[in-house]
Amino acid sequence: MKFNNSEEKEIQKKLKVLMILRIVMITLFLVSSILFQIKFVNKEIPAFYLLVVSVYIITIIYALLISRVSNFELLAYIQLIGDLIIETVLVYITGGIESSFSFTYIITIIYASIMLYRRGGYVIAGISCILYGGLIDLYYYGFFEVSHPSVLSSAETFYKVFLHVLFFFVVAFLSGGLAESLRQTGEILKEKDTDLVELQTFYKNVAQSMSSGLLTTDLKGHITSFNRAAEDITGYFFEEVRGKIWHEIFNLEEIKSVFSKLEMLRIPFRFDGNYIRKDSAKLALGITISSLKNESGETTGAIGIFQDL
Repeated sequence: MKFNNSEEKEIQKKLKVLMILRIVMITLFLVSSILFQIKFVNKEIPAFYLLVVSVYIITIIYALLISRVSNFELLAYIQLIGDLIIETVLVYITGGIESSFSFTYIITIIYASIMLYRRGGYVIAGISCILYGGLIDLYYYGFFEVSHPSVLSSAETFYKVFLHVLFFFVVAFLSGGLAESLRQTGEILKEKDTDLVELQTFYKNVAQSMSSGLLTTDLKGHITSFNRAAEDITGYFFEEVRGKIWHEIFNLEEIKSVFSKLEMLRIPFRFDGNYIRKDSAKLALGITISSLKNESGETTGAIGIFQDL
C-alpha cells in the first residue's frame, strides 16, 4: 500500500502519539515493578532497568528523527518492530512462557493496524509470532538457563504458543478491518466535504453573477446572504445588513406580512413596491419571495429576488 502525502502526515502524527504511549507504558511498568515486586527469572532486575533506560533513549532518538525523515511508513515499521523486540526481552526476563507480559504484543499489533491499516497489522502480527514463538522454542530446548523450569508439558507449551499466534492474527484481522472501515468512511466524508465546498462555490458564483438582487433570510427575517447586485440596487454592503431584519431595511409591509405566514407559502409571492436607497434615491422594485427549505423539506427561511423596475 502506497501512502499519499496527507496519509504520511497522518502517520507522523500517530508516531508522535506512539512515542508518548511508549514512555507512559514503560514508566508504568517501572512503577509497578517497584510497587508490586514483579518476579524476574534468574533475578534479572538489572536487565529490566537496563531495558527501561534503553526504551527512554530509543524514544529520544525517534523524536529527533521524526522531524528529519520523509518516509514515515518506514519509520513506523522500524518503531513497531523495535517495540516488539523490547516486548520480547520483557517476556524473556519475566519468565518466558509463564510471563504475564505477552499481552504487550497485542497493544503493538492494534496500534500497527491503526497506523498502517490491515497490512501493517498482519506484518506486525507475523513478526510477533516469530519473536514470541522463537523465544519459547529457545526456552524449551534449553538455550536459556532458568532457575525454575516450566511445569508445562511439550503439548501444553505448543498449545499455548498456538493460542498466542491465533490471537495475534485475530486481533490484526479485527483491528485492521476496523481501521480500514474508518479510513474509507473518512475518505467518503472528505469527498463529500469537497463536493459541498465546490457546490457552495458554484452557487456563490451564480448568485454573484446575477443581475437581479438576491438575498436569503432565516425564519425571523434576519438577512443571511446578500449578492453583489443587491448591494448595487440598495446601496448597502452585505456587512451593513447582515443579521438585520429584511422588512426593516426595505420598509415594505408586504414583506412583513409574508413572514407572518412563511411556512404556509407554497408558491412564490410577487409584488411591486417603492424603495428608498441608502443614498435617499427612490426606486420602484419588483420583488419575489419564496420559502427556503432544507433537505427534509422544512422551511428554514426565505429567498428574496428583486430588481429595479
